[in-house]
Amino acid sequence: MMLVIKGKIISGMEVGSVFVSLEWVKNQILEKFSFEPFIGTLNVRMDRITSCKFQSFTKSREGILIKPQDNKFCVGKCFKIRIQNKVDGALIVPLVPNYPHDQIEVVAPVNLRRVLGLEDGNEVTIAIFDS
Repeated sequence: MMLVIKGKIISGMEVGSVFVSLEWVKNQILEKFSFEPFIGTLNVRMDRITSCKFQSFTKSREGILIKPQDNKFCVGKCFKIRIQNKVDGALIVPLVPNYPHDQIEVVAPVNLRRVLGLEDGNEVTIAIFDS
């Protein structure tokens, strides 16, 4: 089963690039998703209805966990995705309190903004696969 969602590209706070650059994160993404992630995440904001569907889908599934080596970082619940029906990657749901329910972080083996010609405000389609 999969869920197809649409959202708009937004700028992040550069926290995703720090997280993805950690050796243990890169190693787990390579092991679990078979790609080395581009250092950075693509931030996507969903509307209220899409966010509700997304939350229902991700909360009811186990996902693939990226587990930290210590308590300085959170667990990331991940799912395989395909963005714009062109590039495979993974979405990471940080399991922390107060993380915005309408936002997702996408990692891929390439710079998605450059490869797909994306800018803030562009709409993207993401197919999320049941892991």
